Amino acid sequence: SWILQCSHSKSVLTDREYKDLKNETNPEKMVIDLLDRIMGKSDKYCQCFLDILCQEDVKDTYPQLRGWKWKTEERLGDAMEILNSCRNDLCEWLSADPSFIIEKAEDILTVKDNKEIAHLSCNKEKMTRLLDIIIRKGENQCRDFLTLLSDVQDHYPQLKKLFSTNREGSISQSVHADGGSNVVAPIITSCKVTDMSVNIQSSTSSRLNNRQPTPSAVGAKYSSKSKPGICSTIVACNGSNAVAPLIQGSDISGLNIHINQSPAAAQPDSSKNVKEATASVKDKMEFLKTSLDKLVQKVTNVDPIIDQVSVSGFPAEAVANIRAQTTSQKKMRQILDYTRSTKAAEVVFSALLDHEPDVMEDIMKTY
Repeated sequence: SWILQCSHSKSVLTDREYKDLKNETNPEKMVIDLLDRIMGKSDKYCQCFLDILCQEDVKDTYPQLRGWKWKTEERLGDAMEILNSCRNDLCEWLSADPSFIIEKAEDILTVKDNKEIAHLSCNKEKMTRLLDIIIRKGENQCRDFLTLLSDVQDHYPQLKKLFSTNREGSISQSVHADGGSNVVAPIITSCKVTDMSVNIQSSTSSRLNNRQPTPSAVGAKYSSKSKPGICSTIVACNGSNAVAPLIQGSDISGLNIHINQSPAAAQPDSSKNVKEATASVKDKMEFLKTSLDKLVQKVTNVDPIIDQVSVSGFPAEAVANIRAQTTSQKKMRQILDYTRSTKAAEVVFSALLDHEPDVMEDIMKTY
C-alpha cells in the first residue's frame, strides 16, 4: 500500500519488514502489524512516521486523516523551545492547581522528581521546578508534556492561549548584542502606531575591527518562527547592528530607521597575546578537558557563547538543555559535557575566545 511505500522510502521500515508486511493479505492485520513494529522502535522512527502521516500526498490518499486534529501540527515546532518561551505564562497558569498537573504528569516524572517538587512551598516555585525538570529530560518528554497540556485545557482555561491558532499573547524573543553592538527589537502586538523612529549613533571598537571573526559571529543574525509559538532570535556580533521589530496584528503607518556608525579611536589590541597563545593549543578538546574546572568557575558571559554554538552545529536539544540550567557555572559545565567531537571543541574554543578573551588568556598562560 501507499503508506508502506512511504514508510519504507523514509527508512522507517527495513527491507525485510517491508516485504513481510507487503505479503500480508488482510489490510487490517497489516496496519496493526505496521503500527506494532513502529511503536517498538525508537522515538525517532515514531516521529518520522507521524511526519509521514502529515504529508499532503498521504492525506490525499487517506482523506480521513484530514479530520484528525494533529497535536504535532498544533505545536508547530520545537517543544523545548515552546516550553522555554512560554515558561512564565505556564508557571502562572498551572500554579492555580499544581497538584492536578503533577498527578497528570506521573508518566513523565520519577519519584525523585516528585520529591524535588513537593518540598517547595510556593505554587509558582513548584511549577517553575516542574518545567525545569521536564525541559532537562529532553525533546521527547517535552512533546509528551505539551500533549498533556493540550488535554487539560478545560481544567486550565488559560492554556487555550497556548494552543489557539491566534496566539497574540505568546510571542517571545531572545536578543543578544556582542562587542558594543546595538540591537533594537521591540515586540509590538495589537496596536496602532502612527510613527515609529529608530536612531542609532554608535562607534565600533578598533579591537573588534582587528579581530578575526568566526563564521558564526559575522554580522547580524535574525531568525523567527511566524506560526503559533512565535519565537525569534536576534544576534548582533562584532560591531554590527540589528533592527528587528516583531510586529503582530498591528497597524504601523510609519517606520523610520537611521543608523550612523563611526569607528572609535584606536585602542591597544589586547587580543594579540590570545592569538599567539592559540597557535600553541593544537588539541582544543584536550585543552577544554584539562581546563574544565577553571572554565566553569571563571566564565560568566555564558549566554552569548550558547548563542554562538547554537548557530554552529550544536544540536537543538543540547542547546535547550544548556539554556535550562539555572546558573552560569551549570550552563558552562553542560556546554563542555556536550563537547564530544573535535569540531564541537573548535566551536566552543572559538566562542570562548570571542566572548571571554581575558579568561582564555589567563588560562592559556599556565596551560
